[in-house]
Amino acid sequence: MNKTKIIILGIIVLGLSSLITQVVYIREFLTIFSGNELVFGVLLANWLILTASGSFISKFVKFKENHHLNIIIIFQSIISVLPIIIITIFRVLKNQLFDFGVLLNISEIYIISFLMLLPYCILSGFLFPIYSKIISTQKNEIGKAYYFDTLGSIIGGILFNIVLIFLFDKIQTLTILLYVNLIITSILSIKFHKKKFIKFFIALFIIFNPILLKNLDDYSKKYEYLNQELIFQNETPLGNLIVTKTQEQLNFYENGILLFSSSDLIASEEIVHFPFSQMDSVKNVLCIAGGEPLLFKEIKKYKPRRIDYIEVNPYFVDLIKQYQPEFIKLDINTIIQDGRLFIKNTHRKYDIILINLPEPKSNQLNRYYTLEFLSLAKKTLTNQGIILLSLPSTVNYAGDIALEINSIMYNTLKEKFKSVLIVPASRNFYLASDKQLDFNFTSEIEKKNIPTVYVNKYYLDDETLKEKSKKLINSFASNKINTDFSPISYFLTINYWLSFFGDKPIYFLTFFILPFIYYLLKVNKINFILFSNGFAASATELLILAAFQVIYGYVYYFVGLIITLFMIGLAIGSFFGKKYNSLANKKHLIINQFIIIIFLASLPFLILLSSNFEENYIISIVFLCILMILMSFLIGMQFSIGTLIQKESITEISSRSFSSDLLGGALGALLVSAVMFPTLGLINTFLIVSAINSIPVIFKKW
Repeated sequence: MNKTKIIILGIIVLGLSSLITQVVYIREFLTIFSGNELVFGVLLANWLILTASGSFISKFVKFKENHHLNIIIIFQSIISVLPIIIITIFRVLKNQLFDFGVLLNISEIYIISFLMLLPYCILSGFLFPIYSKIISTQKNEIGKAYYFDTLGSIIGGILFNIVLIFLFDKIQTLTILLYVNLIITSILSIKFHKKKFIKFFIALFIIFNPILLKNLDDYSKKYEYLNQELIFQNETPLGNLIVTKTQEQLNFYENGILLFSSSDLIASEEIVHFPFSQMDSVKNVLCIAGGEPLLFKEIKKYKPRRIDYIEVNPYFVDLIKQYQPEFIKLDINTIIQDGRLFIKNTHRKYDIILINLPEPKSNQLNRYYTLEFLSLAKKTLTNQGIILLSLPSTVNYAGDIALEINSIMYNTLKEKFKSVLIVPASRNFYLASDKQLDFNFTSEIEKKNIPTVYVNKYYLDDETLKEKSKKLINSFASNKINTDFSPISYFLTINYWLSFFGDKPIYFLTFFILPFIYYLLKVNKINFILFSNGFAASATELLILAAFQVIYGYVYYFVGLIITLFMIGLAIGSFFGKKYNSLANKKHLIINQFIIIIFLASLPFLILLSSNFEENYIISIVFLCILMILMSFLIGMQFSIGTLIQKESITEISSRSFSSDLLGGALGALLVSAVMFPTLGLINTFLIVSAINSIPVIFKKW
């Protein structure tokens, strides 16, 4: 293998390890911060900002030509061990710095994630311009470096989603990356006669060996759950599952969120008896999520013929069976599938549907609180059937945001059902049906001779519940409804969460956006275009993922496909941009930019069109995948053209261009996922992204 091929292999390994490390970091942070799309947007934005900063810093650091390879060997070796060290340290220190179970505000999440990501991202971003400089021996080969870096990301995405995620936990995955990076840097050292580094590599191999790292994941996890006995921990493809014990109570966690405790009888009784008491008889029951044996025991009191329990994570069902074996004896029909996807495709009719999920604090959860979902659910209900879902209680405090969230839920249900009750209890329970519903819960329970501990006339008063409900409804002012492609309930739930800390999104976003405005005022017009393309890249990727999520239910099996296809489009685009470099000029840059602008404006309508192919699953998948590849192809080609027509030094061009692309992606990741899509909807978001991409060609003189 000649020296050029080894350098290319180093670039591929850098891209591969960066993508896998990014995914591992994000999965870890979502567990640590009990995250949603806002947290995801903050983390991704920090990743891109810091990587861009590393790339930008490299142009100010001057090295002798023969020292470039030394920098690559040293830095790539260091970043191979950093993720293991940082994740372990934070797990151990987290509960020393913050009280267990206390939510962090958005500013704290931003600062902590920024500090945790800083060393890895700065060094990895710093390496790209150095690699570009080494590979450009006779002419500008930045596009070639970008192509191979993207190719590495494609390989990394495939490896993670097909192999690593199923076989290894986070620490084990990072250990594999450590060895891959150390092997490539060892080869570089030997091939380029840098044998002085070999002792350094041997030391790292000894320190970070499989024997010492074998139980590091379990050991570090124990520190996250202080004052609880950690009895089970498993990193599954669908999330991190934890079971802890406090005295005789078992606590089940998924991605850091408490799903249920084994002795929460009040919650189980309320979920079941409020809707069931309204029915003369119950034949078929559908429960989406939950899984508590206590819940099913309460349902059994009404003697239904069939109980279908829908759970998306098969590992979670196995966990319940292992630690609560009474579940097995309850004769529940367990179906492993996304709840919404099941409702869309089932032909069975249900008397009661229980949506046993948290409030819409993520776009994934919001799918169960939209007009479109309620339309699907109504088709699945019998003529007199009831659906139940819930929001956090407003009994003790009903601020403006909480009232608006409840108002939107009420309006959305009223669009589809003739009768809607709000029962203000431990949560605000919503009952909706085309039959007439009333507040005679305790009297009906007594009439049916159903034994209860809490939901009965000794603890609850039907008239009091009715008055509280009436008062709550009279305080509603909003006439909005919640839809799939305009998820306003999700946005308001995030604002409600932030309000507990006195946070106002406008302050955080202003602080976040101002540096970008300053940067754009200083940047040249070509890099302004690359910045806007990065913004468009993040927006397109996130919104097409959201479309998959909305249309097809749970999108886990498509996430790896979407990301990989996006990287493939970038690689092909950058390859063609480099291949036809003789055609690269400002005219072609502007023409390509106008194509991007038009395509962005067309994308929301094309995405909505794909929903019309919903019955033909394959056509819809292929259609959305083609849209993703076309968008990333145009952006990849634009990056190559933009770097070829600039006249500065290779290091200057690569650092500025790469950082512009990443900074645009950072801003797009946060604004689109957390603000633009949930408040403006799919169409308006894409139109604004299209308008942003038109700014550098319309308002900048060429």
